[in-house]
Amino acid sequence: MNDSQSVIKDFIYLDTARLESVLAQLQRGLVRELVETKEREGGVEAELKGGLPWLQARLTSRGNISGGSQVSKVLHDYLYSLVEEALGKRVRDVNNFSGDDWRTGQVHQVLGKTQTDFIRVTGQVRITDFMGLAVQLESITRLMSVSQQLSTPQQGARQPQSNSKNRRSKKQRSKKQSQDDEMIIQMANLIKEFYGDLIVLKVFPLPDDDTYCFTGTLSKDGLQDERAHMLLKFGATPSAPWTMLAQVASVPLQAQTTAVLQADASPTLSLSQYTDMNDAIEQLVDYIAQVFAVTGLTMTVKYPAIAVTPLAIYRA
Repeated sequence: MNDSQSVIKDFIYLDTARLESVLAQLQRGLVRELVETKEREGGVEAELKGGLPWLQARLTSRGNISGGSQVSKVLHDYLYSLVEEALGKRVRDVNNFSGDDWRTGQVHQVLGKTQTDFIRVTGQVRITDFMGLAVQLESITRLMSVSQQLSTPQQGARQPQSNSKNRRSKKQRSKKQSQDDEMIIQMANLIKEFYGDLIVLKVFPLPDDDTYCFTGTLSKDGLQDERAHMLLKFGATPSAPWTMLAQVASVPLQAQTTAVLQADASPTLSLSQYTDMNDAIEQLVDYIAQVFAVTGLTMTVKYPAIAVTPLAIYRA
């Protein structure tokens, strides 16, 4: 394929650390990069030097560029191309599976054999940014407070005589508003405490069925744009499909998931049998983890979802 026919990828996410690790393992060597940038009048010249023969490259960019951030992004994009080429046929295109393959459990059986396969999947995505959600909830209370202040007549303005019934009604509305604000703030704090900076991505391989998905978490350092800007441009559910290169992390099977849920349906705690404090603390931690899993307070991947580690996400 010549350059004029090459598909230009718009990268949404790149986990450069994992891409470098995969490339180093495939090439049986350590990836060492040294990026030297020199600002010159009318342009910047950047040189990439690697400790391996295949990493020798020279990039020259002419134009008004300051610093090396733009050059680094170019090198990261090129790193993905190197990984994609090195993986070759190791990458399984899961879009080749049919709906029947998913419904009969064949996909889970195939990917569950090694649980380390590299996959490529294109489909509709759903993004859940828990910190962003908490911030939005907090902003709702401030917005409602400002709205209430704007709707309240200013001092000195001529106001009609208010009877006692109107005053009681206003007081009740104010009390109800305070209770609503407190509930929203508590909900935002709960999200921050349990989910923190977690960003969850789900990719649905079947166009008309959201039962099956690949689920993974995104590092904010891997995002190629600010989180707020990304959500502004694409929304939580982008209309166009995205493509993800990922490594399978775990493949829950239906029978295993059912057994775990039944076993953890009513977790119990008994510390009397432990004489060692460390053993007792470990048992307590396990108990709390089971409670959180059963109540849904922790993110766990259950059948039919498949857990993955995203390496790169792009749209083309």
